[in-house]
Amino acid sequence: MATPEKSPFANDEYTIGWICALPIEFAAAKGMMDEEHGEPQTPPAGADNNSYFLGSMGKFKIVVACLPLHQSGPSVALAAAKEMLFTFPKIRVGLLVGIGAGIPDINNDLDIRLGDVVIGSSPKSGGVVVYNFGKIRNGTFESLPVLNRPPKSLGTALAKLQAVHEIRENMVAHYVEEMLVKHPLMRKNYIHPDQSSDRLFQANYRHVSGPKNCNKCEASQHVEREPRLDENPVIHYGTIASGSMVVRDAAIRDEIRDRHGAICLEMEAAGLMNDFPCVVIRGIANYGDSHKNDRWQRFAAAAAAGCAKELIQHIQINAFDGEPAAKDLVYQVHDEVVKISSFATTEQTRQILEWLTPLDFDSSHSYHMRVIEEGTGLWLLNSPEFTQWMSRPNQTLFCPGIPGAGKTCISALVVEHLKMKAQENPGIQACCIFCSYQPSHQQSNVDLSLSLLRQLAVKGSKLLANIENMHKRHSQSRTRPTVAEIESELLRTARSYEMIYIVIDALDEYYISAPGELHSLLTQLFNLQKDAPVNIFATSRFNSEISARFDGCMTKEIKAQPDDIEKYINRKLPGFLSKISSCPEVQQSVRHEVVKRADGMFLLAKRHIEHLMHCPSRGALKKALLSPYGQNSLEKAYQQTITRIESQEEVCFQMARSTLAWLTYSRRPMSAKELQHALGTQHGKSELDPDFLPPLEIIDALCAGLVVFDRNSGIIRLVHYTTKEFLIGNHLLQNAETEITKIALTYLSFDCFSSGRSPIYEEYARRQQEYPLYHYAAQNWTSHAYAALAKPNESEKLIDYLLEFLNKESNL
Repeated sequence: MATPEKSPFANDEYTIGWICALPIEFAAAKGMMDEEHGEPQTPPAGADNNSYFLGSMGKFKIVVACLPLHQSGPSVALAAAKEMLFTFPKIRVGLLVGIGAGIPDINNDLDIRLGDVVIGSSPKSGGVVVYNFGKIRNGTFESLPVLNRPPKSLGTALAKLQAVHEIRENMVAHYVEEMLVKHPLMRKNYIHPDQSSDRLFQANYRHVSGPKNCNKCEASQHVEREPRLDENPVIHYGTIASGSMVVRDAAIRDEIRDRHGAICLEMEAAGLMNDFPCVVIRGIANYGDSHKNDRWQRFAAAAAAGCAKELIQHIQINAFDGEPAAKDLVYQVHDEVVKISSFATTEQTRQILEWLTPLDFDSSHSYHMRVIEEGTGLWLLNSPEFTQWMSRPNQTLFCPGIPGAGKTCISALVVEHLKMKAQENPGIQACCIFCSYQPSHQQSNVDLSLSLLRQLAVKGSKLLANIENMHKRHSQSRTRPTVAEIESELLRTARSYEMIYIVIDALDEYYISAPGELHSLLTQLFNLQKDAPVNIFATSRFNSEISARFDGCMTKEIKAQPDDIEKYINRKLPGFLSKISSCPEVQQSVRHEVVKRADGMFLLAKRHIEHLMHCPSRGALKKALLSPYGQNSLEKAYQQTITRIESQEEVCFQMARSTLAWLTYSRRPMSAKELQHALGTQHGKSELDPDFLPPLEIIDALCAGLVVFDRNSGIIRLVHYTTKEFLIGNHLLQNAETEITKIALTYLSFDCFSSGRSPIYEEYARRQQEYPLYHYAAQNWTSHAYAALAKPNESEKLIDYLLEFLNKESNL
């Protein structure tokens, strides 16, 4: 058998992604192409289950992806979109094209016929709503939109398409006939069926069982409609209702129409939630009632493809300039899913979940997913160990790794993979715990147990009865659950599921802060696993005590893979100061050296690339590549970053140094606003000057990638635990405790605090909002002062500051 020819165009030259659910839709899309290009130049990854066809329509290169055979629905569509965007990274917009069910409304002059086309378009919903997903407001169910308005390029093309059709007929029939001429074999099944087979029955009349056609159904139950003069499909614009089930009941169909204002039903668009920039186009193959059959499917698929082709003709050639690649948007779905999920429950349910614990790791998961490089981590997901862990009950997979190997990103990827699986079955649930050496919320054993209970409390869309009863008992007595009660309810809740996957990341960071707590937590999880269908996935640095708890369990070391590191490097290469885009040999040298020196540590590769990016010439870049790294590669990489920081202008260097000092020696995680006020406070001043508050993006730039800002929690922190280890005791921060104490005392000495604590709550709250560092300074200045005074050479510098502050009785 001949090997299929590869496309003459690189994968990143394709800018439109076209997704189909069925082979007949795939065939129609292929038949509409002006040119066929062959197989992708760069083959898809092993985990990419899509079938692809490459071609062009007019001036655009297009990728058509078809879902795996016999698999459909929102979660499969989302997975297909993600895989397509990884394989073809420059796709700007998407089209979801295929068949759907029409929802006629003759009483309101909405005459949708079989073979017509519906384009999802609505100023309120972006064109698509999920009919079985929403929120309860004042006792009434309200659906939630799942697509933003189309990107500007598609929105402009849609407007032009509608305007053109005010003047002349659409081109759908023309494009279908053109396809049949080009591919004569398709004429057998893809021509327009006889109009007599388009029968709409009264909503309360069910199909007579037996034949697939309606020959035995009573003609008197037909809905009378004006005959059409030709066979050219009509294009309708309106809301498409998407869900996870096939609708074959006219009563349900009409209820969806009346509730959501929908004119079409389908099953895939709900998966492409909110941030995949696409338009949904559906050819009408049935009416969503018991009379549904397959006779119109192929023509409906062809009509939808023809409509999509006509839409593409109206996209301007430069329309995608300035629009981000779709892959840069699709992972923002996590934040939106978190927000939408919070609306999908009643107010009472939300209150009960918050009563259990405010500790919710969804935002942590979303944050980590945003920084994961596309297509990385597949080596683990495809490994025999992970496959066995997923497929068998009561399994534990322990994944240790060196610092900076990418353990947390792998954990987030595993959670994402499991959540996709859980979408298909409410009896499966994926829970996660991201331990941190600087948590934004308390992470005691009880807190983590309650977080697991919170993640399991809602099954499908309903709060479990035992959780509701527990809340009721304690609300009446104004008490909190005991440890024993939490364990009992967690077991009872876990037993109500078919399978629970628990992912717990960075056990070593929890161990450092609370070794006894970690021992208790693992004991509780292993006991839970004995009595309920629980699988545990855990990561940690290499630690003999932690590893001993996983004796006898499957183990898979997490180590940054060369392919994953290369994907990261390839994305960074265009941003190098020394332009090397035209020098393939230099690019290859960068890949080779960075991968070799990373030695399984993703963080080290990241630090090395950040250093190389700032080399001003190719010569400097080559020299940096050849410079020796020494024994401790990570420490060497950090030192290179510190050297970069020290080379800045003095005022920039001092701000970066102060930032690192506060984040390294702070007694708790700091919010971005607290840090801004700390950096903006000037010695000897009696008031804060807002002009000295540095913007967050400046702080980030000056610190050369050593700090990160978590927008979900508002916390700003060091990029990694090893960063803090390196900086503690470093010469750069040798006077850190003294400087922090002085800033804290200066802040507390501001004139606005000289009147003492305000007895009026509103005034007190206003002051706290205007001066966010006040609480931290008031609670921790003594701790910083004690640490500074413990150093003989620091005490003299601080005594005068302390005495001056202690004499200000009104500020104390």
